[in-house]
Amino acid sequence: MGIKLLARQPIFDSDIRVVGYELLFRGEHVQMTGNPLGNFATGDVICNAFAAAANDQIFRGNAWINFTDGLIRDGSALLLPPRRVVIEVLEDVSVDEELLRSLRSLRAAGYTIALDDFEPGESNDTLVEIAHIAKLDVTCSEATLRRRVERLAGRVQLLAEKVETREVFEVCRQLGFTLYQGYFLGRPVLVEGDRVRAQRGNVLRLIAGLEGADMKWIKARFEQDPALSYKLLRILNSAALDLNVSTVERAVTLLGTTRIRRWLRLIALASLCDTPHELLRTTLVRAKMSELLAMSDGKKGADGYYLAGMLSLIDAMLNRPIPELLGQIPLDAEVKAALLEREGPMGAALDCAAACEEGGQPRFRELSTQSIQRCWIGSIQYADELMDSLYARSMA
Repeated sequence: MGIKLLARQPIFDSDIRVVGYELLFRGEHVQMTGNPLGNFATGDVICNAFAAAANDQIFRGNAWINFTDGLIRDGSALLLPPRRVVIEVLEDVSVDEELLRSLRSLRAAGYTIALDDFEPGESNDTLVEIAHIAKLDVTCSEATLRRRVERLAGRVQLLAEKVETREVFEVCRQLGFTLYQGYFLGRPVLVEGDRVRAQRGNVLRLIAGLEGADMKWIKARFEQDPALSYKLLRILNSAALDLNVSTVERAVTLLGTTRIRRWLRLIALASLCDTPHELLRTTLVRAKMSELLAMSDGKKGADGYYLAGMLSLIDAMLNRPIPELLGQIPLDAEVKAALLEREGPMGAALDCAAACEEGGQPRFRELSTQSIQRCWIGSIQYADELMDSLYARSMA
């Protein structure tokens, strides 16, 4: 019984910085919803999963892993490095002396203990004394949430689960939560009266205009914008890339048209993005995932898939409806249909990438689950490498 698919969901602090990722697994006998590790019965399986996926190239910060009752009792967690792992205790464990002993041993060994989907009460109060973190589902009523917070305040660190909007994030922060998990970064915050400034419109047109642009057009863009040239050279000469180039012309010659186009898009998008870095990272994962899916399926025009991925979260970045934003830029009809209606193969690629992000059932054409997994892992590596390059030094 091998792991079929791996997903990760970021966990943020109150400044919306990523502090770790929850690992979500899907296999032939494993369901990600409700019980991410399901019937994984041995520590060997967990250890192999961690070794295969939770390495420094794929995961930054701690890996949060759900543990069933049996896996806590049999000591499987001790196979994993305590400084890299947060043990999530599932809500359906049977609280008895044996379980409490096992958890105390894990805590004494240096593991961080989190209580997943926790509902405080007298029957599980002993768990709070052992745990470091309690994860609370915040989709309940605000009155219920306040009661639970009051019962736990000062005893454990609080993590808000299923935060779907920025408004809920703000409410949770005011209640005393310090960690957050959910899809709120991918949702736009629509501010009445806000308008995309002319500069942003120009940048959007630059991003779209790069589709199919030749070397002459690209060089002209750099000549018109010295700041863009400066940013590109700083990135290319950063410790992350160390290409040792001193002129834009040399950079264009060295990297070629396709790579330069992508760096231009990334720099332009980063200049627009006042939102957390993780949203830009997710955008890059989607862009590369869409491209790799297209290439794996033998599709032509993979760069169009990449562009669709790059623009798929632009509404969340700029806090405006995506139809309004796309109305400002010239786009190929196939790309626009994919972004607005999720139509066609490009739309299917975006849906597949989103399913991987959210731990759903990713499908694309006739590709196998293993092929989709390879595309997903490759996309994460690609995005992390680009983010390291982009922010290795200040872009100012």
